[in-house]
Amino acid sequence: MEKTAGNKGMVLCVALNYGGRAEIVDAMTRFSRTEWARSTGQSDRAQLSRHLYTEGLPDPDLLIRTSGEMRVSNFLLWQIAYAEIFDD
Repeated sequence: MEKTAGNKGMVLCVALNYGGRAEIVDAMTRFSRTEWARSTGQSDRAQLSRHLYTEGLPDPDLLIRTSGEMRVSNFLLWQIAYAEIFDD
């Protein structure tokens, strides 16, 4: 309790009709239309991340699977690259 006493809240993100692959395709499409991408002809992880649906939110540290399955099921594919997976 002492370690978390300064915490002011949490972020709850609800994804309805969401697919991680579709999100990455949408992000790539929006990214490719930016002036930065057109002028440099390059891609950059930080630049691409700015076009994800979760722009402005921190990447999750923990993915909780209550179903007991050990797969990500097309959920936040880019964002959970370094998250711990907990299965119930």
